[in-house]
Amino acid sequence: MSINENNKLLKIYKNLFFKPEIRTFKNVDKTTLKEIRDTDVVYLFANEFSVFFSGLNIPIIGSMHTFNLVKLENNNIFRKIYFHFVYSIYFKNINVFNLFKADPALMDKLKKNFKVKKIMVLPPGVDASFFYPDYNVNNKNIKFLFIASLVAEKGLDILLPLIDKMDNNNVEFHIAGGGELADKIKTNKRIIYHGILNDTDLAKLYRECDIFIYPSHADTFSLVTLQALSSGLYVMCSDYLKGNFDDFENKYLEYLPLNLDIWYKRVTEVINNRNIIKHDKSEEYSYVKDNYDWPVISKKFYDYMIEYYNESKGITDES
Repeated sequence: MSINENNKLLKIYKNLFFKPEIRTFKNVDKTTLKEIRDTDVVYLFANEFSVFFSGLNIPIIGSMHTFNLVKLENNNIFRKIYFHFVYSIYFKNINVFNLFKADPALMDKLKKNFKVKKIMVLPPGVDASFFYPDYNVNNKNIKFLFIASLVAEKGLDILLPLIDKMDNNNVEFHIAGGGELADKIKTNKRIIYHGILNDTDLAKLYRECDIFIYPSHADTFSLVTLQALSSGLYVMCSDYLKGNFDDFENKYLEYLPLNLDIWYKRVTEVINNRNIIKHDKSEEYSYVKDNYDWPVISKKFYDYMIEYYNESKGITDES
């Protein structure tokens, strides 16, 4: 079915009734549906799939992986109506929600507007055995690294103009990833483009660089930022991510507003004074390993699942 995306009413109709998850739900036979619903706890990476679990007295956990409440704050009345309908349909079965950070405003909105009963605060983790620092790195040129989907929203609308403004032979800008701006990056002689890397080469590239630069305005949680911190890099990221990495701020990370002139000024300061980014990589890595390594996050996740399961079954410590 072809729909003109500029027609707002048709766009609402498409998203409410022609989402792949809705179509799948309508086409699943009763036996398969029963098998899907025969579960004790549900964790959703895509919240739209909550339609499969309507009416069940079990924990149904929604997540930030495909969801951004910031859009609800937009003053455009159409957007408010649109997101109200979309989220009302896809959230009506969710009774627990996984936030990546403890945000009181988000918690209140989820509980008030979407009838979410409990909030599970738990960020994604990182494999600290794979992403770790090289303590012997001593680059002559300061190496900036950007890794993400190569689209404007990930920060390239600021980073590419910033690189074009730079006039310094003592700096290198490394970019890895794929996306619609890849061709533009490949032809930029000021950029060292690595393409789409496998995990081993990606981890190695992190270790070889000095600063992870990430002026993104399209992440609910930036896994690449966490990988960079685990690899011992100093991080410069947008204040759009504020709240996610505040425990690293003023030690190994700084937030900058989404303003090209501010980024250019700060990058220039860092290039001219490397002491700004001087930090203890060992301390940084140890903190990541103690708090964000997957075994740590997995243990917390499992504890949450047991807690919600026991509550749904009326199981107490005494019983």
